[in-house]
Amino acid sequence: AAVCMSRYNYHNSVKSTIGAVRLKSVGKNLFNPYSNNMTTRGNPNITRLPDGIQIISPQANTWTYVVFKNIKLKPNTTYYLNYNAEVIGSGYNLVYVDYAGTTTPIRARKGSFISPADGLIDIRFYSTINIASVGSGMKYTNIQLEEGTTATAYEPYRESNAYVVAADKDTGKILELRSL
Repeated sequence: AAVCMSRYNYHNSVKSTIGAVRLKSVGKNLFNPYSNNMTTRGNPNITRLPDGIQIISPQANTWTYVVFKNIKLKPNTTYYLNYNAEVIGSGYNLVYVDYAGTTTPIRARKGSFISPADGLIDIRFYSTINIASVGSGMKYTNIQLEEGTTATAYEPYRESNAYVVAADKDTGKILELRSL
């Protein structure tokens, strides 16, 4: 180990998370515009924005949308979805909150809804429908998904992670952690 540390001294600042428990904290806005759990229809051009997403159709007369999939919420709890929408060309402003893995809507457009029993939802952002011109689409900004019955002032999505390691108070040895 000493030889390795002398050759690769950048390892000196690396801390192991083996035996640690990750605690994830998310602010009031539960919508992550940078989520990679996303699918599309119609091969749209997507621009991720700090507070939303822009979706442009490269083809005429095409249904295009983006779906953020499997967003985990508390089951049977009231949430509110809010956003600003800017139409580009002949874009189509429509957003659905769907039961995860389906196109069965829980809610259309902005407003409150009750999460399903499994707590999983998809959010589908339309860009164009079958009467759109090339280059049309939508810009959705200030997207906020929050617990409650009314919209509150926009706050960006914030996530932080902390790793907690349990050590024996006498020996300092890391204890084996098991899930509860």
